[in-house]
Amino acid sequence: MQVSTFTTVGGQFFGQFLNAGDATLKGVELEFDATSVGSTWFGLSGQLSYLDTDVEPLDNNKDGFVDTQVITNAPRWTAALRATARFSLFRGAFAGGVGYSYRDDSTLTNEGGQYPGRPGTPLLPIMQPSFSLWEAYASWLAPGGRLRLAVNAKNLSDEAYLTNGYNIPSLGILQGSYGPPRKVLATIEYKF
Repeated sequence: MQVSTFTTVGGQFFGQFLNAGDATLKGVELEFDATSVGSTWFGLSGQLSYLDTDVEPLDNNKDGFVDTQVITNAPRWTAALRATARFSLFRGAFAGGVGYSYRDDSTLTNEGGQYPGRPGTPLLPIMQPSFSLWEAYASWLAPGGRLRLAVNAKNLSDEAYLTNGYNIPSLGILQGSYGPPRKVLATIEYKF
């Protein structure tokens, strides 16, 4: 396993890749996709995943900054469940669904040792606690197929969650990127 590290030497900033020891990843994933027996109007699909990561720590240059390795963005548990429905409505075709997803705690950056220039202050990784997301959609296609109305909503609970992070203490940079906030999109389509 290799990790990207950032440092300064002689006042100059640079990044480098370091060998960080051996890593073993083991996991299992279950996926399903089903419709109700004897009918195609209702569907249920989902997945459940378990991931176990094990890294042997290694600090080749003995600087204390590559000694607490983890696999980043590797939550132990993830899950998703989606229900969909399709049926005739007002002589047109309705389609809709609701989805739920879960992501366990994850580490976004690899850190170790002490904060540069601050003896006794540990350099801590950026962590993302577990979170859940909800989404939903509904659409109606009018008879003849020329008019379509739809609403699509993501992150309904407006969950704030990090997707990645950067910690470059030698430059005083500690930042993360957030996933999109609640978004609701309504569309009207008409074919001439």
